[in-house]
Amino acid sequence: MIKRLFVIILAAALALSLAACENVENPESPESGSNPPAISESTENGGDTQPEGEETPEPEAPPAEVTVESIRNGNYIGDLLYNAGTVSLTYTALDSDGSVHGTNNIEFYYLDSGCPAIQNAFSSDEVGSAETMVLAGDGFAASFDIYTGFSKGITVIPTQYYEAQIEANWDMLYPEETYETITAVLEQDGATVVETFNYNEEYGEDYKRALYYLDGDGRIIYKEVTRYLVTEGAEIDPALPYGTDEAPVMSVDTYSVQYGAERVLNLTTDRELTEGDTCELTVHIIDGDYTETQTLNVAKDASVTVMDRWSVYETFTDEKMEMDDIFDMSGLSEDSLEIWARNPRTAEE
Repeated sequence: MIKRLFVIILAAALALSLAACENVENPESPESGSNPPAISESTENGGDTQPEGEETPEPEAPPAEVTVESIRNGNYIGDLLYNAGTVSLTYTALDSDGSVHGTNNIEFYYLDSGCPAIQNAFSSDEVGSAETMVLAGDGFAASFDIYTGFSKGITVIPTQYYEAQIEANWDMLYPEETYETITAVLEQDGATVVETFNYNEEYGEDYKRALYYLDGDGRIIYKEVTRYLVTEGAEIDPALPYGTDEAPVMSVDTYSVQYGAERVLNLTTDRELTEGDTCELTVHIIDGDYTETQTLNVAKDASVTVMDRWSVYETFTDEKMEMDDIFDMSGLSEDSLEIWARNPRTAEE
């Protein structure tokens, strides 16, 4: 299985070298190999004392208060996409030895119908490549997935949860509400740099430090997360500046975001899974009192799942939805098929 979504990184103006990790080298920007800015006492306090006899410059207005909540609220993908037209995310994951585990490019954009959509291309030397498209069309909403050397399938999405599914692909950019805390904020080259610390004491096996670069509108343009292993006797101190940890590095994730850029992905994943030898699949979705019916062509060699962002639905070949009628997700040998899908969360209520 593919462990995580991955990507190539670093927009030229935002590349950062991982001084945070002794044994992890982060790819440098084509134009700069400089380290992330250190959060120093002099920076936090406004710098050194002005030399005697020199005119004191007018101080810059301090940035508006930055909180975990303000970062989250200012980066809802629906608003970002509406204002920018396109949002392109480049994400990479480095293993503890500095090698690239895999790369992932995700594009959020609008279909001609005005509906938001996603194209997603993944590549890894370890597990191969994959392509995903999340689309809503005439009478359907679905994710089309091809994993080279593994499988291919269609996930039918209830239309009332479609936008939540789009949002789920953006969640990795958000700071975590429960445990992530801000440890420092400074300004650099017109960007606000936010340093955070994240440790769940109950889980306790690792902790994270992150850098967020926010543009003048508060949008995330770069994020870097270093994950550290908690060893015996390790000092877990949120007050330590980013990059001074001595704990072993487990992984590094980096994210670069562009707003309003021209799209470069032109995947055909949806056509590969809906053309040729196909089954006309009709799906009756039951979610408590909510019901809807979707119809789409599905390649007979593909598997089918029905799910929202939180639950895989139970699927049956009869509207009675009894155990003897459970639908085999790969049972698409017929030219047409009708199935019933039930949300297990609301079925129990």
